[in-house]
Amino acid sequence: HHGVQDSFASSISQDEMKKLKLENNIPLNKIILGSVSILTKRKGIDVIVNALQQLSDEAKSKIHFIFLGDDINSQRAQELYQMIKKSGIGDFTSHIAFQNPKPFYDIMDIFILASRQESFPLVTLEAMMSGCCTVRSNTEGAYEQITSGVNGVLFKNENHLELRDTLEQLILNDSMRTTYAKRAKETALKRFTIAKMTENTLKVYDRIRIH
Repeated sequence: HHGVQDSFASSISQDEMKKLKLENNIPLNKIILGSVSILTKRKGIDVIVNALQQLSDEAKSKIHFIFLGDDINSQRAQELYQMIKKSGIGDFTSHIAFQNPKPFYDIMDIFILASRQESFPLVTLEAMMSGCCTVRSNTEGAYEQITSGVNGVLFKNENHLELRDTLEQLILNDSMRTTYAKRAKETALKRFTIAKMTENTLKVYDRIRIH
């Protein structure tokens, strides 16, 4: 396992958030959801699209979703655009070419990782430390990062209906969303900084070394 820099815990300013949203045509008055990944089936992009498509009209009216990943002219981006068009979710979604994700974590209320396969993804920890309410598939490493219903939510791998229900609940329940986000940040700072992960790794080496 690797840790992440504790600088992820420091947010950009409100003015910088507003500027970032305006520059990328992101609404100022919506709940922001997002993902940070390459735009592939392995990363569950289709799972996210299907979940968004089946949200209630009330939930859809409250949100904007950001897909951060790949170049806008890539084949994978073109495939995403086709999925978005076919599912009819273009009015509340954006694709932004991959770049430093930190400012985008800061404007996301809910971060989603829907990967079909993973190991111990650092994007989850980055989002948690940035103060996002974090939702991810229950693939490898998930239970080490998130205690579902405490500091985030895990959903069954590939189950877009379970992801839809999770998002619906978080979108419509401000208190739940902010509580999970607060606990996620606390967990990440306590357990997953580079310093803490290094310290714990050295303790393991010390226990198993031959004296």
